[in-house]
Amino acid sequence: VYIPLPDGWFVHVHSHKYTSSYCVHVSAVVHADVGRRSLLDINLKGVATEEGVDLDKLSKMTKGYSGADLTNVCRDASMMAMRRAIKGKRPAEIRNMDKSELNLPSSMEDFTNAIQKVSPSVSEDDIIKYEKWMKDYGAA
Repeated sequence: VYIPLPDGWFVHVHSHKYTSSYCVHVSAVVHADVGRRSLLDINLKGVATEEGVDLDKLSKMTKGYSGADLTNVCRDASMMAMRRAIKGKRPAEIRNMDKSELNLPSSMEDFTNAIQKVSPSVSEDDIIKYEKWMKDYGAA
C-alpha cells in the first residue's frame, strides 16, 4: 500500500508474513525535485562536499530515484574520495593514515559517477500505475 505525502513523497507500508507488526518505509517514490533535494540534504548532513557540488542540479539528474536510491548515490559518492586516498596503499599503510587524510570532501564528479552506477528503481510506468490506482481506489 502506498500512501501519498506532500511534495511527491510516498510511504510504503507492508506487513510481516509471520507477525502482526508492520514496516513503514519513506522511500518508495520521490518524483518532485524539491523532495529529492530534501533527501539529498538529509543524506549529506555531516558529509563534506566540495564547493562546486550543486545539489539542485543533482536533484534534477535523479528523476525516478527513490529515497533508497538517493541514499545509495550519496553513500557511494562520499566513499569515492576515501577510495582515491587509499588507492595503491597496503593495509598497514591505510591503518597508519590520519583520519583527516581519509575524510576528504566529495566532488560533483563523485556524485555524477555515483549516479551512473546507481540506477533509478522507480519507472515512469510505476508512477502512472500508482496515480491511476489512487484515482480509481483512493487511499485507505
